[in-house]
Amino acid sequence: MFPESVGELTGSQFYVVAQNYLSYQLELMDYKTMCINIVYGILNMRRSIDTSNEQAYNLVRNVHYLSMVVQDFFEKNNESVSLKLDFTNNPLPEINIKGKIFKGPDMLISGLSFGNYIQAINAYNDYARFNDASDLHKLIGALYSPKDHNTLITPQSLDPVQCFMIFLFFAATQHFIVNATAMEIGGGAVVNLAQLFKDTGNNKDSGSKFGLIGALYELGKEGTFGSVENVENRPAWDVLVRMAQLHEAGIKMKRDAKIKRNKNNT
Repeated sequence: MFPESVGELTGSQFYVVAQNYLSYQLELMDYKTMCINIVYGILNMRRSIDTSNEQAYNLVRNVHYLSMVVQDFFEKNNESVSLKLDFTNNPLPEINIKGKIFKGPDMLISGLSFGNYIQAINAYNDYARFNDASDLHKLIGALYSPKDHNTLITPQSLDPVQCFMIFLFFAATQHFIVNATAMEIGGGAVVNLAQLFKDTGNNKDSGSKFGLIGALYELGKEGTFGSVENVENRPAWDVLVRMAQLHEAGIKMKRDAKIKRNKNNT
């Protein structure tokens, strides 16, 4: 069945989308051509312009219809086109470089330490701001770790399309986190992670004004996870949830204090 959203794409299908979307961004093809090429790539078919027989004509007609479906993978805003970030699974959970396996998150930031999350978000912000390939490689290095812990990812060893896939995945991850107003954490409890990013204005998804490093040291002082080093090594989800809980507790404390002052003044 043909995927109807980005979240339904398999890893190989996402590669096709990323490859053509990257070519579109580099102005190597127009939007319509990109969508048609994505259809052929997902169907694993070679593009043909032969409409001399009924079968070929029907194929072209069906491809045109499916290209309309592909357009739903993207958002158009004036002259800009962006991939919808409505997916949470990593389309590239592992990278194989010359027999070395680099393992990344399967979904969002699962398996990622808070320290690596800080490195990833800083590299992501820098790459989005300066478009320096070295920052993209830092992002990938923060997300993917070799199983033998002795091999480094080098720029020469990476497929440009895979790099772009990883960037899009982390963009979707951040998009999810900064919009998670009621994320379930088990036992019927929910937590609002979005409140941690509410002051970032137009750059909400990047988290560029989110004081992650400051939070690292504050949590080290707070003691829930132990030392600063322990906080760095804790799963990123655990730390973000704790930060949200402390934030909510602080808001409640201020609200209760205000109510108490108002009562005393009446």
